[in-house]
Amino acid sequence: MDPSHLFWQGIDPVAAIEDLGPLVFHASAKDARINERCRVNGVLDDRFSRVTENPVGLGGRWTLNAWPSESSWNFAAVGRGHDETFWRSFLGALRKVDPGMAVNIEHEDVELGQLEGLEVAARTLRAANS
Repeated sequence: MDPSHLFWQGIDPVAAIEDLGPLVFHASAKDARINERCRVNGVLDDRFSRVTENPVGLGGRWTLNAWPSESSWNFAAVGRGHDETFWRSFLGALRKVDPGMAVNIEHEDVELGQLEGLEVAARTLRAANS
């Protein structure tokens, strides 16, 4: 269960967990923020461009793409896209499926450094879990 991909598709992750029930066996804490530009470009914004200078290889001929400057959505540190109230509901829904389920933080917020993004996410999740 990766809520970030559900957010930008307009799917409620908590409703999805409730619907899928025991089919959810792994969870990630990963947030996304829907930006103002989504009103024009939609969630299927395809303005990503190929990086030609020093591309990061992803295997085979695939490389990392450059993100649009005014994107429809962005990955965000947990708590910077959806608030503590959402994460409390998300964790509660997971607990109903499996009280011992581990939730892994995924950090892809390009506005924050590696440790800073993890710290923001951990603070949000601790507060939501209390």
